[in-house]
Amino acid sequence: MRKFILAMLASTALAATAQAGDIMAVAYGNTINVVNYQDAPVVSVWINEDKSWQAHNPDGTVHKGTWTSDDKQVCFTRIDPPLEPNDPPQECHPFAADHKVGDTWTEGEGEDLVKITIVQGH
Repeated sequence: MRKFILAMLASTALAATAQAGDIMAVAYGNTINVVNYQDAPVVSVWINEDKSWQAHNPDGTVHKGTWTSDDKQVCFTRIDPPLEPNDPPQECHPFAADHKVGDTWTEGEGEDLVKITIVQGH
């Protein structure tokens, strides 16, 4: 679940640079790579216009789900694989600053520090 949470942090950085008020538009068709500085695997996240997402983990597993957003936060619900009993049913994150394809930045601190990059294409 930790890798899932780290991957979802990537989406918190997608803010109001989007077209026609769609705050997630910068992510569509692109890849958001998340690297945890503690163990260094890359999780690649695809956020789709149809309100679905996929997180591709270094071990080959793929998590899938749906997302919703409003003007304050984006929320992710994992559908596959099914949630474990202690997993939260949904994870919501506030929006951060504007980012575009090619940007790299860090979020979090300590063991939760991650480097996030938006890469063109899948």
